[in-house]
Amino acid sequence: MASRYSLAAALTFTLLVPFSHSQTCKDYAFHNGNTYESCIDHYVLGTFLHWNYSSATSIADVAFRRPATTSSQWIAWAINPIGRAMVGSQALVAYLTTDGTVRAYTSPIESRVTQLTEGPLSFPASNVSGSYVDGELTIFARLQVASGVVSSSTQVWEVGMMSSPGVPAGHPPDGDNIRSVMRLNFLNNADYPEAASSAARSMRKINHSVRGMLTSLWTVLPLGAMVAHFA
Repeated sequence: MASRYSLAAALTFTLLVPFSHSQTCKDYAFHNGNTYESCIDHYVLGTFLHWNYSSATSIADVAFRRPATTSSQWIAWAINPIGRAMVGSQALVAYLTTDGTVRAYTSPIESRVTQLTEGPLSFPASNVSGSYVDGELTIFARLQVASGVVSSSTQVWEVGMMSSPGVPAGHPPDGDNIRSVMRLNFLNNADYPEAASSAARSMRKINHSVRGMLTSLWTVLPLGAMVAHFA
């Protein structure tokens, strides 16, 4: 019995540690002069999210960035307004093209098998662009999202490799790549990272760890690939 309690305590501590670090994003200066009132250091994959949100207009200006990104990698950040898994996520995607420019676009995730194909999101998105400076890949966008969505949805982010020019490949199906999901709240930056109670945060992380192995993976396949997925 004691060992069981020790295991539970150790697991809880491990799950809570990523949320206790200080936010380094607050000191970041964007090369293009953009400024953002709020930001969060994502606890896995080395990414950062910055945003301004107006409740009056339902406009969110966002910047998602990842330092130390190579020309053979893609990055993506998404809002899922209808669930906590991959399906239903409304994604911003970016990667470097062969001529060194950044391709940034929107991609709705409609199934567990996705090629991150470009398409319109379930809410208006404009000014989608990207930059690559000193090894850091960044996506900029303006989203029109109701306050109810940006305070009660899920955010998901990923990093993967390119299988060939212009074709994103899959990401590793384990480790940090299945932990990159958390609640979204653009209305209160204080929610990051300490807002949820320890018990609720621990239970959410445990649930995500188990459910993530089954439903939260972004499986990216090259054109023409076929795969059988579990139910």
